[in-house]
Amino acid sequence: MNTKPGHLDALESRRLFALALLSIVLGAFVGLVGASFRILLSRADLWRTYLIERSRVPGWIGVPVVVCSIALIGAFAAWLVFRFAPQATGSGIPNIERELKVDFSENTIPTIVVKFVGGILAIGGGFALGREGPTVQMGGDIGQLIGGIFGRNREESRALVGAGAGAGLATAFNAPIAGSIFVLEELFGSFSVPMAITTLGASASAICVSRVFLGQSPDFRVPLLGFANFGVLPVSILLGIVMGLL
Repeated sequence: MNTKPGHLDALESRRLFALALLSIVLGAFVGLVGASFRILLSRADLWRTYLIERSRVPGWIGVPVVVCSIALIGAFAAWLVFRFAPQATGSGIPNIERELKVDFSENTIPTIVVKFVGGILAIGGGFALGREGPTVQMGGDIGQLIGGIFGRNREESRALVGAGAGAGLATAFNAPIAGSIFVLEELFGSFSVPMAITTLGASASAICVSRVFLGQSPDFRVPLLGFANFGVLPVSILLGIVMGLL
């Protein structure tokens, strides 16, 4: 069967337009989930600080009470993972990379729920974990879920998974461009028009939704640094050569 080039171009345009619309929907969901995750983590942090302060009142007995409480919270979060969603283990980013390169997970909704609840319990309990890993995995799984609901093919679903992961990272740090670059550089390692459109659309939509709840302030404030005069240039060159050799 012969297909005219103009017809192929029209099909490709419709496909890209559908992906762009889905990326906006995807980003809105990821932004809502990511913003909720960050707000609850902030509340958990306040509660943990309050309980630690209160533990000083009874004397020495307060320390083991706090330690045992945090251990129980961590154990419960681990039980949730192993009982309901083994795919939720780890930081979350390697899981998304595996899904993009090998095969999609079949336990999407339980993974999202367990990652959300378990992340709040573990991170809110004081474990040395970051919010970006859970948010990236939840975003990627939401992308896979939306791709399945709307009947997208394998490649389009991969684009949505990557876009959802990037939107999750963008929401975690209030940095939409960083989320897009993360997808194109880290997850896919290449550039294509469908990936770029989906990634940028999802990250922009996620930031628009999340900032309604989190505000416009940047997460990291870097103070202005004074200009180093040219007198340090020889030392800088020497230090660069030495470090390069090492």
